[in-house]
Amino acid sequence: MRKLKAKEAGEALDLGQYVLELIKEKLGYVLRLLEDFGRLVALEFDKAFPLETRSDALRWWRRLGLTVVLPLILVLVLVCLFSCCCRYLYAQQPRRRMEVPTRDAVLMDPAALERRRRPRFMNLKRQEGRGVVESPL
Repeated sequence: MRKLKAKEAGEALDLGQYVLELIKEKLGYVLRLLEDFGRLVALEFDKAFPLETRSDALRWWRRLGLTVVLPLILVLVLVCLFSCCCRYLYAQQPRRRMEVPTRDAVLMDPAALERRRRPRFMNLKRQEGRGVVESPL
């Protein structure tokens, strides 16, 4: 492993230790940032809801949340579940199959058959001139 010089101690560290120290340092920055953000949110909360009117304002927001936001979230969850269930049930239905005109009489999905129709018949035309017609599938 390559040896790297540590900034503070001046001793040689291997690459794994250097990366771990770097990760610890960056996580410390992130934790300090989150701590400062928490303080800022607490200060803004105190500004928005002064101590004198805090209980009334929180009661109003709780009532709004229980009567408007919670039912909206419930409806969205139910719509998502319904769409997932419909997609699952639709996928379980047997699809219509068509018999492909080949020696093996293969069953194919009609959409796939239509997508590949032109190249198949072009190949058949080319092969008819040679006297040999084989299955293009």
